[in-house]
Amino acid sequence: MIILAGPIGSGKSEQGQRLAKRLGCPWISSGQLLREQANKKNQAVMETGSLVNDDYIISLLDEKFNEIDAAHKEFILDGTPRTLAQAQWLISKINSRELKFTAIIMLKVSKKIVLKRLVGRGRKDDDLKVIDERLKEYKTNTIKAIKYLRMEGLRLDEVDGEKTPQQVEKTIVELLNLS
Repeated sequence: MIILAGPIGSGKSEQGQRLAKRLGCPWISSGQLLREQANKKNQAVMETGSLVNDDYIISLLDEKFNEIDAAHKEFILDGTPRTLAQAQWLISKINSRELKFTAIIMLKVSKKIVLKRLVGRGRKDDDLKVIDERLKEYKTNTIKAIKYLRMEGLRLDEVDGEKTPQQVEKTIVELLNLS
């Protein structure tokens, strides 16, 4: 499992899809799963920029992991963990050998770049108020979750996500020795 982390608009999905294609493995995006499966209540939560209930996310991911036999195959995990509870769940899966861990790639981008990328993307959750809320959630929750994974001994590499998608991909490929 290669975890792609970073704030909204950092390029996680772009890089996740590129890596999945290069490796011939599944790309699992918690955001995409939520958009596909969310009920009206969760949809409303997402549209405000808040985080959906951990139990719901974990159940969606568990189902997806079972489909791909995550203990034996590489896959890209985009957008999880977003909370400490999700990070602890991932650690328990790794420790019990239900998941094979490779690396965490943290895409670093400024708020200015996030706004430039997202404004006009056309999704309901891409207005300025929601973007600000999602950035706040990222700083409050996701950073703590990633720090927890690092404290548990998981490899973390930071990548400048402000470069072109091709340059970011090249850096990730080099970090993971995939070339």
